[in-house]
Amino acid sequence: MTLQGLPNGNELIDDPREENPTPMAQPTEELETIILNEEFPDRWVKIGTNLDPDLRRQFVDFLRQHAEVFAWSYDDMPGISPDVISHKLSISPAHKPVRQKRRSYDAERYEAMRAKVDKLKAIGFFREATYPVWLANSVMVRKARGGWRMC
Repeated sequence: MTLQGLPNGNELIDDPREENPTPMAQPTEELETIILNEEFPDRWVKIGTNLDPDLRRQFVDFLRQHAEVFAWSYDDMPGISPDVISHKLSISPAHKPVRQKRRSYDAERYEAMRAKVDKLKAIGFFREATYPVWLANSVMVRKARGGWRMC
């Protein structure tokens, strides 16, 4: 894979034009799946198999006792206060905003965007904002295991 230097010359990044992306990181040991609640078999975690048996038992017991702190879906996290986390665009007043030309996408990408936006709006993760002068297109990136990621 070709590496390109950034303008400051200190850091290197993968060249996105390359056909073979950097391989995904793999665990350093075998993992086992632990179901935290038998009533919800889709709520599971993976832990390493090299743990001391006593430590493993304590760890699994702890995870099962505190399984409610995990968010298993977006619906498990409604109404997060903006005091906890909030995103804003820090734009320098010295730079003029630029409106990108509206990009058109194929039907599959439009449907993936619509589903993601509807899901996040329904649970109150974000709200619609209108910027009459400033606009940036969403970028849809294919996930390694199928599906789409909206950026």
